[in-house]
Amino acid sequence: WLAVSLAGEIIGDGPPPKTVALNSPVFFDGHVIQFSWMAGGSTMVIVPEDVRRDPHRLVDLLISHEIDLMDCTPSQLDMATGFGVLDDIPATTKMLVIGEAVSEKLWRTLGAGPWQAYNLYGPTETHAATMTVIDPAEPLSIGVPLPGYDAFVVDASGELVPQGVAGELLVGGGRMARGYHNRPALTAERFVPDSFTGRAGRRLYRT
Repeated sequence: WLAVSLAGEIIGDGPPPKTVALNSPVFFDGHVIQFSWMAGGSTMVIVPEDVRRDPHRLVDLLISHEIDLMDCTPSQLDMATGFGVLDDIPATTKMLVIGEAVSEKLWRTLGAGPWQAYNLYGPTETHAATMTVIDPAEPLSIGVPLPGYDAFVVDASGELVPQGVAGELLVGGGRMARGYHNRPALTAERFVPDSFTGRAGRRLYRT
């Protein structure tokens, strides 16, 4: 379902990427996105850990394997910038930036480049819940909810705040965790009843 949601946002009605890079440890929940592309016929290239930590070798891998789509963290891209190899990433490589907050500087850098880059947001409890195209003409943002997700910004009493007012982000969706194993008190604190959509039994995660 997540792959279908992302495909609609990233490739539209076009063909799936021919080659994707698994550029994260397998225990990182974001890697599920990359595995999902294989169901559509994509070839996966697993990036070794030592290559992930070496910007020069990572770029060489992207070029030699003609990677169409890669997942990456802001830290990796900042490192590539520091080593002067970010501009060597092929313009045809689409980037799913996930796992950490994107800085204003990186937002502008990626947006000004030739790549199509997407900022995905979502804690482990919700997986990737929102996404936006990185565009330097737009303010830094985590985007809008992916299909199947809802997001609400609330005040300290749990009431919705007006647009532009700071508050706490609540996220809900069918791919959300059920809670924390053997930690009922923490589960009750973080996973709260959904009082906005009217869906019985639905919960929202307090980010």
